Amino acid sequence: MPDQLIAHQIAPKDTSIWHPFWHKCHESWKHHHQVVLWNDQEDIDNLIKDHYPQYWNLYQAFPFHVMKIDFVRLAILHRFGGVYVDMDVFCYQPIPAEYTDKEFVAIENLMNEYTSARYENSLMAAQKDSPFLIHMMNYVKTLFINSRHHFEKPLRRTVKNDNLINNITGSGMLEAGMKGFGQIEFFPCHLFNNRPAAYDSSFITKHAHSSIWGKEYINKQKANQLVIIDGIMVSIDVVSDKLRDLIHHENHHITSTHDFDFYFDYTGGTFLKADSNIDRLNNYIQDATVRLNDYFKAAHS
Repeated sequence: MPDQLIAHQIAPKDTSIWHPFWHKCHESWKHHHQVVLWNDQEDIDNLIKDHYPQYWNLYQAFPFHVMKIDFVRLAILHRFGGVYVDMDVFCYQPIPAEYTDKEFVAIENLMNEYTSARYENSLMAAQKDSPFLIHMMNYVKTLFINSRHHFEKPLRRTVKNDNLINNITGSGMLEAGMKGFGQIEFFPCHLFNNRPAAYDSSFITKHAHSSIWGKEYINKQKANQLVIIDGIMVSIDVVSDKLRDLIHHENHHITSTHDFDFYFDYTGGTFLKADSNIDRLNNYIQDATVRLNDYFKAAHS
């Protein structure tokens, strides 16, 4: 029976456009917690308009939909408390109360596999009416006012625009804000945010990184084949016969986003443990990324 900790998620109403990971992850939370699913249009718009009108003009001015989703998760936690969790975070077991009885907690990131930010906004917990969240919303406002003219036009996904989004409303903002306000409580990485391709019975949650950001990108998702080289996971449209022939190793796998098994360790044991040497693991991840790129170059040569 789910406990009283409420997990909030945000997604489109139309479940047919959800990434395959999202269906599995969403269901996983229902086994352990109460889940409130907000649609990513009217529900979140109305929350800001009705309960945080002082931010309505800011919210409407965000040039990317994902920035609204980033911002509103702060408002959801401020108004209701509980946990906010991205749709591509899998829940293996209930979150212990010791991690959620603090004013604000974010998920720790110690590996540079997907982001260099020390803390992510993919999983956060907070007490209702936390003053820290008002500080953070005001901080976002200041960052946006100072940076809004820096977005590349026409508005589209570019490296520069993605970096601006991350640093104004995303994990880059969260890391800077947490440090600036002295709010450093976190869900430890080895239990809550291990490698996306890893599995261990000790895991509480895992961020699978579907990398689908807001309505600008969700309808463009086509890649449903997963190539996993030494735990480095990449989505592609089609696995060529040449690439398939090159990938033949016990630590290499080819699967799909539909068939990906959240209870299988695709890393061959090379994931973060409580006593891991993080520098050594990050070096391994960096080397594995080079190997993956070499396979793709060889397959296209």
